[in-house]
Amino acid sequence: MIARMTQDLRVLLLEVVQARCPKYIDAMHRIDQLSPEDRLALQQAVADELVSTGLGKSDEPNERGVRLEALIDAIGRG
Repeated sequence: MIARMTQDLRVLLLEVVQARCPKYIDAMHRIDQLSPEDRLALQQAVADELVSTGLGKSDEPNERGVRLEALIDAIGRG
């Protein structure tokens, strides 16, 4: 459930939302009430961020990438 997302992941989600899909900033206070389509959009934004900033030279997740993967999972469990 997204409500049980760690504070670290919430901060990361807010960072991604601000950079990649600012129309969802207002939704951050009602994160547990998002439609499946909105959750998918957030997952896609996080996936885009993962590809841009979360992979090392060998395309393995770096530290940020591991956190972004955890965030994708947390959104999907919601």
